[in-house]
Amino acid sequence: MTNPVFHGAVTLTAVRRPDLLARTLASFAEALRQGFPVGPVFVNLDPVMGDARAQTECRDVVRAHFPEAKIVEPETASFGAAVIRLWTRVPDGPVLHLEDDWTCLHEIDLDAARRFLDGKTTMVCFRNNHHGRKGERVYSETRHRYPVLWGLLHRKRRVPLFNTGPALADGSFLRACALRMDATLDPEKQMRRPMNPELNDWLERYRCRFLKAPDGGLLLTDDGREWRAARGLDKHVADGRSVWSSR
Repeated sequence: MTNPVFHGAVTLTAVRRPDLLARTLASFAEALRQGFPVGPVFVNLDPVMGDARAQTECRDVVRAHFPEAKIVEPETASFGAAVIRLWTRVPDGPVLHLEDDWTCLHEIDLDAARRFLDGKTTMVCFRNNHHGRKGERVYSETRHRYPVLWGLLHRKRRVPLFNTGPALADGSFLRACALRMDATLDPEKQMRRPMNPELNDWLERYRCRFLKAPDGGLLLTDDGREWRAARGLDKHVADGRSVWSSR
């Protein structure tokens, strides 16, 4: 018996790493219970990490999975601009957001994730090795301590932690989020205080939930760090901006 088709959009951020991109898309193609969503596909392919040949190979990898994908190939690489560019174009409804450097460890049920999108919960991120102990919770969040009564007492409030890693999200939420993002900043870092106060204040009205493996563990593991380490590359974040350097 085949699984029902899942209707929705797909967004994908990628750079010139065709080997990693091919492995990632093959992994998701196998792990997604309903297969890739049936709907528009938006891809941003940034000109970094490889040459023109690698760019062409990446384009071919994308077309092999998504023949009708709308691929944007900007002249200048910018992760922040890439996310904004993709998220502003998505329609209403569920959107599967992907990056090019992940491996799936378990089956992923998009219908289960979609059931959590209730207007308050606007993103369901797939638990991965970067979430740490926070991934053991139901929601992706931290607790912020703030003073009351002229600093004599302190209270705690929950602060949502949204991510740009693989997730299922509400399309209208992504569009509104993109409108508040700064293209010069790392998109995930500015979703945490204090990089983008306007965005941070707005995000606090929503929640981000985890989708986990059947045993509560990881659904994904990040291959990007291993890929960079093998090539002597490091990633640093300075003043909210991602910087790549060679060792």
